[in-house]
Amino acid sequence: MTSNESALVSVTPRGTRPRNRRDQIRSAAATLFYERGYEQVSIADVAESVNVGPSALYRHFSGKADLLFESIDQIINAFAEMVADLPARNLDGIARTAARTALAYRPLGVLWQREARNLPDEQHAVLRKHLRDAVLTLAGTLNEIRPELSVDQAEFLAACGVNAMSSISFHRLPISDEELLAGLALRVLSYEFTEPAAPDHVQRELPAPESRRDEIADAAAALFARHGYDAVGIDDIGAAVGIAGPSIYNHFTSKQDLLFSSLGRAYAMLQGSLADALETSAPVEEVLRRVVESYVDMTYDHSDLVTNLIAESRNLGDEFQEAAQKAQLGYIGQWVALIHQLRPDEDPTVSRIKVQAAQMMANSVCRTLYLRSRPGFRRDLGEICWLLVA
Repeated sequence: MTSNESALVSVTPRGTRPRNRRDQIRSAAATLFYERGYEQVSIADVAESVNVGPSALYRHFSGKADLLFESIDQIINAFAEMVADLPARNLDGIARTAARTALAYRPLGVLWQREARNLPDEQHAVLRKHLRDAVLTLAGTLNEIRPELSVDQAEFLAACGVNAMSSISFHRLPISDEELLAGLALRVLSYEFTEPAAPDHVQRELPAPESRRDEIADAAAALFARHGYDAVGIDDIGAAVGIAGPSIYNHFTSKQDLLFSSLGRAYAMLQGSLADALETSAPVEEVLRRVVESYVDMTYDHSDLVTNLIAESRNLGDEFQEAAQKAQLGYIGQWVALIHQLRPDEDPTVSRIKVQAAQMMANSVCRTLYLRSRPGFRRDLGEICWLLVA
């Protein structure tokens, strides 16, 4: 499933005015934003998808940003309703509901983590609150089932579970039923906390840039992560490094080249950590664990770079897109190869779904500031990532 099929409302023939027209528009917009990206979708595209003229949309929505906001909020609300109406008050019931919800509302992860960045701050804050409220509802139920958990621990596990499930939003791998996802959710929700035995992980800075080119790429990466690629101009990047904007073209052929270079630094760091983990005669299980730990360190230490890998790769043109996709798939493939050595009989597609769940969960949770502040965060996140792929 590559679109929010179960959340879609059937389209009414042109010339009629159904009572659910507003819901139709929001659902259609959510699908288009998910499949093409916000910048690539026009009001006319949404209007055409529901068989109305563009002017008819403005009777319901003030503009494209308003449409994006309501499209995401509609799915968050549906997700919240499913979470609040759990059919079984046990861990297995929660896990199955989480899996079922992820499959029913597959676009939510992409829409929230990638497209919501296009919204004004006040609308983004509203969505953030609504999504956290849904996670807190799930955490409350988890607390009822596992009273030994603190409120913070229950919320942490609920957020990890939701983000592991929403990883399916970022790939098109076929998932035939909910059993695999439910099993992964159960691993997360069953995690046993231990008291921190040592100070938590200390964030490490990026390696010092070795050239003016690297300095510019680092500054651009930070700006792209905070404001989005489309909102950042060459003059903004130049100002961040103390030069005139056009001077950047002494180092890069285009803004696309600059984005590709900043993403390239992130992939190079991942590959470097992977190479270090592989250069050992340790058993495969230990090597895989080192790979998982190095990835969690990367997401914890350099969340700006991770944000760009998630949200900005799609802004690359054809000239750079193929190379970026090759790097991404190659890195995931090396995890899958290690899992195959550990469990030769496991379906590679299943292994890839597990890897995506671990990586996307780490990406998302590390970028959530209120979760990062709890003691033992880095260690617990690494352990849960390991549970997802082990």
